[in-house]
Amino acid sequence: MTRKLKAKGIIPKVTAMVLTTALLGQVVASSVYAGDTLPYTGESAKGVNQPYQHGYTSAQILNWTPESDIHGDLLRAHVPLQPRNEAFAATQAYPELSPDTQLFTMSGDYGNAFFDSTPYTNEFSQYLFNYWQYTDYYSYWHGMASAGVPEELYDPSKEWTEKYFEFGILNIPNPAYTNAAHKNGVKSIANIFSRTMTVGLKPINKC
Repeated sequence: MTRKLKAKGIIPKVTAMVLTTALLGQVVASSVYAGDTLPYTGESAKGVNQPYQHGYTSAQILNWTPESDIHGDLLRAHVPLQPRNEAFAATQAYPELSPDTQLFTMSGDYGNAFFDSTPYTNEFSQYLFNYWQYTDYYSYWHGMASAGVPEELYDPSKEWTEKYFEFGILNIPNPAYTNAAHKNGVKSIANIFSRTMTVGLKPINKC
C-alpha cells in the first residue's frame, strides 16, 4: 500500500516536471524582440526647432533652473488638476468594493525614438488613451536621452541594447498627456528610469 501511494505521488510530480521542461524549452527556443519607435518621416518628421522630451541626470536635477532647461518653457502643462466625481455605489457593478482602491497606469506617449518624443504632433495614431475615468495616477514607460545629448548619436537601425548615449535618470511627464490627465482629475507623475548602461562596448542591463 505504501509503495502504491508513493508511486501515485511521484507520477504527478514527474508529469509536472516534464511539462515545465517542455514549456521552458519553448520559451528559450523562442526569439524575443524589442524595438524602438522609428522617427516619423515627411511632414510628420520632428522639426529642427521642435521641442522634445528629454531625461535629466542627477547633476542636471541639482543645477536645474527654468532658464537653463532645454525647451523648458514649452514642456510645461497648463491645465490645473481638476476634482473628480465621487464614486456612486448604486451604479457600480460591485458596490461592496472599496472606493479607496486606486489605479496607476504606466504606458507610452508619442513614441520611443529617444529624440522624437514630442508633446504635440500631427500623428494621432501613435497612442490614444481613452480610460482616464478608471485611472488615478498616470506615468509613461520609456527612457529618454538626457538634455543636451547630440541627436547624431542616435542610430535607429541599431537594437535597443545598442544605444550608447547618456540616458536621464529622471523623466518628467509629457505635458500634453499631463493636460489630459489633469482635465480628468488624474495625477501625472514623473518616473526614475534606469536604462541599459555601458562599460566599454559591453551593455549591462540595469533595469
